[in-house]
Amino acid sequence: MSKPATSPAGSETCQVSCGDNPQYKGPKDLPAPSWAPGDKEAAPEASTAVMGAYIKPGTSHGTWFAGIRPRFTDQYAIGLGKFDPAYLTVSKMTGPATATNDPANPFQVIVDVPTDDGVYKVTMLRATQTAFWLANSIIPPLPGNK
Repeated sequence: MSKPATSPAGSETCQVSCGDNPQYKGPKDLPAPSWAPGDKEAAPEASTAVMGAYIKPGTSHGTWFAGIRPRFTDQYAIGLGKFDPAYLTVSKMTGPATATNDPANPFQVIVDVPTDDGVYKVTMLRATQTAFWLANSIIPPLPGNK
């Protein structure tokens, strides 16, 4: 087994492989990810549930956050941790959600959700093909696009 190289200052540097063993490149026989039956319908359904939990004007932050937390990615939930739902200008959804998806990426969908405040764009992500869809962003309509 080879010994890690040392830098001029005497500290160890990163060793890419161990001796004659190449780096691990992952399993070789897994099929490429693809859209399974029902996947394209599940993301808009999940985004409707997300927006139903998100649109709660007049709700206390604690109650609002407890309702949305299970529907959001950890990263997005951190960002919303201090958001005050009193600032929401939207009060209801006004039509069905419609999805735009990339045929080559079954892990992300952008969903348009019509509301009384305009069309919100909800980015839905999932970690695996069998994981639940979670919201990673909610973008309100820009002024003038309502």
